Amino acid sequence: MDTLAEAEAEAGRGVVGFRNARPLRFERAPTMTKEQKIIRAKVGLLELARQLGNVSQACKMMGYSRDSFYRFKELYDAGGGIGAARADAAQTDLEEPHAARG
Repeated sequence: MDTLAEAEAEAGRGVVGFRNARPLRFERAPTMTKEQKIIRAKVGLLELARQLGNVSQACKMMGYSRDSFYRFKELYDAGGGIGAARADAAQTDLEEPHAARG
């Protein structure tokens, strides 16, 4: 065999339906901006509290105060979703979650 292409073609002939033995490559999803990550965390906090049925426990798990939770919830309920979370992110100057104590 003279070339690599011929060798690859020969290797694939015995298997029906395969043109190339190389694995498929997946396209990477576009990366999220810092703002989008913060919004996702805040909406995730609201969803976790809903699933657990316990705001205090959700806040403790996610590292946010209950005051922050109720601020996020008020904005989410008023604006309905990501737009409210964006407004809150701008208002709090990209507030980070509280550090875990202890």
